[in-house]
Amino acid sequence: MRFGLIIILLFVFSISLALAIPIIQFQNEEFQPDETILAKIFTGGEFIKAIDKSDIKFYEGRKEIFFEYDLKQYDTDYYFYAIINKEGIFTLQIKDILYNEGGDIDSITIEKNLSVEKKIIREDNKIATKILRIRPGVIFTQNSARIDLTNMGNLTLNISYLENEITLLPGELRSININPNVSFSFFEISTYKDFSIPLIYAGEINNNSGTNNETANETTKNTYLTTNIENLSINLIAEKSFTQNISLINFGEKATNIKFKSNFYFIKDFDLKDIGKNSTFNLQLDIETKDAGNFEGFFNISYTQYEEERTISIPVNFVVLSKGSNETDFEPTGKTCREFEGRICEVNDICSKPGIIKYATDVKFKCCVGGTCVAPEEDNKSEPSYNTWALGLIVLIILGIGVYYVYSKYSKTQPKSGRQRIIDRSNEYGKRISGGVART
Repeated sequence: MRFGLIIILLFVFSISLALAIPIIQFQNEEFQPDETILAKIFTGGEFIKAIDKSDIKFYEGRKEIFFEYDLKQYDTDYYFYAIINKEGIFTLQIKDILYNEGGDIDSITIEKNLSVEKKIIREDNKIATKILRIRPGVIFTQNSARIDLTNMGNLTLNISYLENEITLLPGELRSININPNVSFSFFEISTYKDFSIPLIYAGEINNNSGTNNETANETTKNTYLTTNIENLSINLIAEKSFTQNISLINFGEKATNIKFKSNFYFIKDFDLKDIGKNSTFNLQLDIETKDAGNFEGFFNISYTQYEEERTISIPVNFVVLSKGSNETDFEPTGKTCREFEGRICEVNDICSKPGIIKYATDVKFKCCVGGTCVAPEEDNKSEPSYNTWALGLIVLIILGIGVYYVYSKYSKTQPKSGRQRIIDRSNEYGKRISGGVART
């Protein structure tokens, strides 16, 4: 009986210690670039020292990097938001948090790995994204507050908050005024996922209002540069040129510093001219590659507008069939890759020559028949052939003959030294004495 009581007491004590350890809790565990990340830092015990914004660091590997973020405290808890503007694996670190653990002061460093990547939505063989940026992600105010909602994806977003419903087009921003009337609340936003924005109000509370709910109204709407295309699926044949047109449409103020970039090795980056208000610019891309494969990535168009740097990302899928293919080769064949005796390549791999890409029912255009699957940089490395070595050897021989000819001619035309002339005369005189020189 006494032993069982001890076990129960130890279990209760261990639970109390575990509850005292500070933890960070994220509202969502899936993170996308340019999407607002929300979290709460709390302890079942007591924080001995306040957590400062400067205590929070971001790392990519061992290198410290910097993203937009903020931290606010209400009561004993901390509320945190961040906007990570690129894909990758990062580490969030909050170092040396002091807290009270069962009457003893202890320290802990919180580390959280953040895997940030776009969540691709496939609709009718097209790829798209839904990304909402909320700025700021934590609000502290003594008066009214403003919150900005921006559609950073390429699909239209349907958004609801309080009793309002709005639609955000790709690239569109809406600013909303919030009038809080309680010390602490969450401003709830519902779209493809739910966001709860902590709202800390330090102003005067009107107890005569009869309600504790905040009110909100839409105040401004900025129209940003956009395109006529949400995503692209392009079929190509190797070594055949293809032209893709993209319209850049601007109903807002002038867009400047416009740059086109992609992660496709066969498309070059370049700059574009400024696009004025109520203007349209036709972006023409001439695309050609010698490599066959199934490639996925993004066309990124970065620009500056309303003194803000922004990027339009267009998901792109390329299917490139081998040289000599025709349009009918893009049609389903009814065979699996195994029946073709092919190899299944990863996305963005090349089917090396003399292999050809076939449409297989199980993997679509990832079936390489007669070749191997290699990364683009490996396949593009040139290897010296027999003809190259033969040509090099011929050039060396010709150079050798030329050097020998020049050296020989130079030696014959070079005047003899005084010592050499004396030796020659001495030899001639010796021949005369011995009768070796014939008289004329």
